[in-house]
Amino acid sequence: MKIKRILSFFMCIAIILTALPLSVFAENEEPYAKIRFRNPEKYNVAFGETEEIYLDYNTGGIEIHKIEWEVSKKLLCKIEYVTDESTGLVTGAKLTGKNFGSLTLTARLLDENGNEIISDKRSLYVVESENKNSEEKFKIFLRDSYLVSAMGTMYIVIPFVGAVIFSPVLVPYYAYLTVKAIILGV
Repeated sequence: MKIKRILSFFMCIAIILTALPLSVFAENEEPYAKIRFRNPEKYNVAFGETEEIYLDYNTGGIEIHKIEWEVSKKLLCKIEYVTDESTGLVTGAKLTGKNFGSLTLTARLLDENGNEIISDKRSLYVVESENKNSEEKFKIFLRDSYLVSAMGTMYIVIPFVGAVIFSPVLVPYYAYLTVKAIILGV
């Protein structure tokens, strides 16, 4: 009878321990930071469209003072930062694709001394939108293909540079030919 009571006491303790969440016994979780899209099917920013991203993070019990965002190429996207009303921290951004290409977005969590707690980097691409028809895509191609720059270089810059470089040699040569033709009467 005594063994049954001792065994039932240990069984009760085991049942009570399994009912408690394990996080009660954990000291601190590891800090993490992850930049995610609001729409989980999105991986890139479409040209001319706006995508929302947010920072999913845990500081592991360290009080954060600031979240800094950094963008490697600011010309590719227009960025509007989103502040969390409850914490006052910038926890998200709205990215609108302006130019095609790749960029790196970095979010850093800083403590009150300015030391980095954790950070995350995400490579993004500004890609062609799937919702545009062929006429809109052609207009974008003409606008962003630098076709005008290529034509200007080919028909204006190269002849001008050629004239500047070769005129010290060609002007005297053609002057010589003109004088020779006048003297000889040819």
